Amino acid sequence: LFFLCALLIIMPNPVLLALYLGAVFLAYAYSMPPLRLKARSIFAMLSLMLILSIIPISFTYMVVSPVLDPLFIAFLCGQCMIIYGLIIPTEIRDHDWDKEMRINTMTVGLGVERAAFLGIVLLLVGLTLMGAAYIMQSVAIGQARLSVVLVAPVLSIAYVGRQYITIHSLLRANGGVGDMEGIIAVAAKNPMWITLVSQSIVIICLALLMMKIII
Repeated sequence: LFFLCALLIIMPNPVLLALYLGAVFLAYAYSMPPLRLKARSIFAMLSLMLILSIIPISFTYMVVSPVLDPLFIAFLCGQCMIIYGLIIPTEIRDHDWDKEMRINTMTVGLGVERAAFLGIVLLLVGLTLMGAAYIMQSVAIGQARLSVVLVAPVLSIAYVGRQYITIHSLLRANGGVGDMEGIIAVAAKNPMWITLVSQSIVIICLALLMMKIII
């Protein structure tokens, strides 16, 4: 029933149909040969951003509003950064295995320490972009008090940031050699972090959609 309803929505709209087909293609291309984008460094990052952020959020947004305004684009860019910032600990956890199997993820290319630093930067810049766009949108429609929901992603990302700091400190443990077992143990909790931040971002996305409906 859900699938049929989705088809009724997307079939009259070629842009929505293209987004849907693009999501299906990338979902397979990420892990399946011959493309297997997971093993192609920057293409892995871009495909994850598309699958987990750009396509689903743009699809939902365009169902409500066919025009992409600059604030939404800024919001989406910030959300993309946050999503990949959350994926990096998974790549850190799998670093040694991926390197051995010649799976060239972004973390394998950068090294664990640089990847951890990149993750922190992505979370901070992403939260700033997303938060600024959301606040500007809420002020523009005279609903500045809606900015209070930003507390949820700020707190959840601050928690993930603390875990990144722990990973960074473990990288310098044992006289600079690093404590890889400790790093893996911390990074293994990443699914919980993804769930925590994702749920907080869902709240923001719903509020943003409500603003578009109000406008």
